[in-house]
Amino acid sequence: MCRNRRVSDATDSQLWALYLTRFAEGVGFATLITLLPTYVSGAFAVTGAVTLLGLLARKHGPG
Repeated sequence: MCRNRRVSDATDSQLWALYLTRFAEGVGFATLITLLPTYVSGAFAVTGAVTLLGLLARKHGPG
């Protein structure tokens, strides 16, 4: 009985770790998608370099 409880505790810990990892991954992806156009536009203004992402940001950007 005690042995089964330890396995269950380990499984619970793994599930929580997986849940937190997936949550952090989602937050990171949302942050990347939100900030990427601003970063690309800023990099274009500073360096003058033309990149595919820079062209897309300028074409579809706010201004």
